[in-house]
Amino acid sequence: MSSKVYMLLDIMDRGLQYAVQILRCKQYKKPAMLSDHRDSSFGRAYGVLIEELRLLSRAIIIIDRNDIVRYVEYVTEVTQHPDYDKAIVALKNIVTQSTKEASAMAS
Repeated sequence: MSSKVYMLLDIMDRGLQYAVQILRCKQYKKPAMLSDHRDSSFGRAYGVLIEELRLLSRAIIIIDRNDIVRYVEYVTEVTQHPDYDKAIVALKNIVTQSTKEASAMAS
């Protein structure tokens, strides 16, 4: 992956330590850790807030360098995981397409 691919993890509950352990196992060196605990703005903006529980539902949202949402997967059951493999394929495709577009603009 390109060095211009960043991972942002938005957490609303106290699962921060667990998330950091997972990211270290996945060899992400410096993920940006965000918190939606105070005002739930991320959860509201991206449709992942479960208001009655004050939790974020599981989702993968890929946003390109132009702030355009390019991939979304919302998981309806909080005990299930999103399809990480499918998201990685989508991310690779987005990076490849962005690289091709940048090369075409440069020439």
